[in-house]
Amino acid sequence: MKFSLLRCVRVAAVILLVPVSPVDQSAADEPKGMVVKTVLKLEPEIDCPSCEDGIKRTLVTAHGVQSAEVDVLTNKVTVRYDPTRIKLQALIGRIGVIGYKATEVK
Repeated sequence: MKFSLLRCVRVAAVILLVPVSPVDQSAADEPKGMVVKTVLKLEPEIDCPSCEDGIKRTLVTAHGVQSAEVDVLTNKVTVRYDPTRIKLQALIGRIGVIGYKATEVK
């Protein structure tokens, strides 16, 4: 695996700066709308456990995201979200901010 210190620093900043509990709790209290399951392929490879946590946290803190599961072995993320509250391109953009390119697997 190729290690990227800059990407890990970005991901660590997300982990430290993004509060999980308040957003997750408010999302759980809101009425559930339509939920779509999408699989995203990530590039480059996920280097470390903190990167995995940062990707998940980046997604689950977005309004409209119900869950995100990161699979380090396949380099894929499965996201369940409400498309009336957040668009797929917004999710891909959030992943891009921390140094990953995401493409939808169809």
